[in-house]
Amino acid sequence: MKPADLTKHRSWDKNRKKGHPLCDFCKERFYEMEDLITHIRDLHFLCDLCMTTGKFVVFRQQCELLDHYGESHHLCSECRAQQRISCFATEDRLGLHRFQEHPNEVANDPNSWLPISIRHVTSTDSAFRRRDQIFPDVYSVDGVVGMSYF
Repeated sequence: MKPADLTKHRSWDKNRKKGHPLCDFCKERFYEMEDLITHIRDLHFLCDLCMTTGKFVVFRQQCELLDHYGESHHLCSECRAQQRISCFATEDRLGLHRFQEHPNEVANDPNSWLPISIRHVTSTDSAFRRRDQIFPDVYSVDGVVGMSYF
């Protein structure tokens, strides 16, 4: 095999999903994509929250991942003060976490998240079959969903 052929063989073609993928941080090639993913999980820092949306976002250092969490997701400031990391994909998830895990801090925070109402429905409940009976306070006008506050 000629050197040019070997280089072409080793190069990863993402459109055709052929070749041997390269770790951009280490410049190490892997036999297949699964091996590269294992390498990334073991030696680098992968944003699991981005993965849930189909994005594969990798960082060389943990501090870069933490910066990403603060810029792109929702970090719990109370956990950070306790030298812990709790990061959430949505502000609602962060609010629920704060409400459950840091009730004293949330009580003094005017911007804290609180549920409007919580309804517990069982499968034996006749209202279980119809959404509008379960959530009569949720309405839709011209495709925009809103809530009635009671």
